[in-house]
Amino acid sequence: PQVDIEKLTELDGNELAELVKLYMTENQALRIENAELFSTREMVMHDQELVCRENERLLKKLEDVNS
Repeated sequence: PQVDIEKLTELDGNELAELVKLYMTENQALRIENAELFSTREMVMHDQELVCRENERLLKKLEDVNS
């Protein structure tokens, strides 16, 4: 939730605890999402490397056939 920083001092202990709990939950969800995105990025980079190698292999084969 959007919280006005100036109004933080007006919140009581229970409200602050609830706000911290919400932020901790959101933070954990973002950490999980970040880890998943990092993993996906690594897989995509690996796949791209494999495709580049295959392209180079095919280009060499094509050059050999044309020679």
